[in-house]
Amino acid sequence: MPLAERQERQTSLFAVLSENSLAIWADRFLAALTEPTVALT
Repeated sequence: MPLAERQERQTSLFAVLSENSLAIWADRFLAALTEPTVALT
């Protein structure tokens, strides 16, 4: 993978990570555990 593509991917990944702290992720994860699930048929 070319250097420019790697840098672009890393930049976009870091932007997502910086907007989603561990506390936010944990809150979303725990909320998803308590949501009812839909059975796949």
